[in-house]
Amino acid sequence: MPYDPDKVFAFYSEHVSGLKRTGKDNVRAVGFCPFHADEVKPSASILLTEGLFKCFMPDCGVELNIVSFCRKLNMNIPVWAGGKNWKRIYEKILKDPRDQAFEYLLHRGIPIEYIQELYDNNEFGQNEYEDMIWIVFPIYSPEGGALVGLNKVSINTNDKRTNGTLMGSYWVDSKFDWNKPIIMVEAVINAISINVSNLGFQGLAIIMAENSKIPSHILGNSIFMFDNDVAGYSAARRYSRMVDSGLCVRWPDFYPNKFDPNDLLLTSRSFDVDLKNILDTAEPINEWTDTKKTLSLIKNRRSAFTWS
Repeated sequence: MPYDPDKVFAFYSEHVSGLKRTGKDNVRAVGFCPFHADEVKPSASILLTEGLFKCFMPDCGVELNIVSFCRKLNMNIPVWAGGKNWKRIYEKILKDPRDQAFEYLLHRGIPIEYIQELYDNNEFGQNEYEDMIWIVFPIYSPEGGALVGLNKVSINTNDKRTNGTLMGSYWVDSKFDWNKPIIMVEAVINAISINVSNLGFQGLAIIMAENSKIPSHILGNSIFMFDNDVAGYSAARRYSRMVDSGLCVRWPDFYPNKFDPNDLLLTSRSFDVDLKNILDTAEPINEWTDTKKTLSLIKNRRSAFTWS
């Protein structure tokens, strides 16, 4: 989309050192690229009418628009650039009444003390849109904690929607400690359900298991516990391969399809005991565990036949 060249130049001047306008119509600018070490000559070129940034250094070579430039530097996108300023939107949502959101979290089995702590720390809001009511949680970038989107969990319908950046986005509460054992789950409500257990684990919510990247902070000591379905188990296996010491949960067969940690919290008579029993089955995914799965499948299928 066409931009005001003066606005684009002023914006990039704050983040690209030595920026100077060039070209016949002054619609281009050159400067030093902020994504690699200092250089003798400027390597970054910007087309001001389109907001396009390109570095010509062979070892860098980034090509970005204004939106991707901001996300790479964990900054809010200028409103005039067509991007959404999630921080500003969320601050507006926080002014809405949140009593129904509070009650809904109670309905989902979350202890009142934990909800009150989230409420006091402004870690969820309530928003109404087209006769639907949502609990709105902030989503942060793994690279630097910038607010990059909002996750909506419906209160009065079964619908769930996500806004903002999906790739690499996640939700954690304010007390999250990267040094403690992490259980990665799908959806905010499941991360909260993990957090209220007394097992010493922390829930980290990947917003979409199939499409998200692993946050760069996670080096190991993680358990992937996605929903009890084919897609969830497949994603958990894939992620556990990527992370050192990562473990994958395979839900026991007696749990229903699409069962998740919040379902366990709602239906279990002893949540901590049942959660621990499931987590104790978590294992690393390698050639041996894949072979065990295949042998078990063959055995089960063979047992299904009646030999005469």
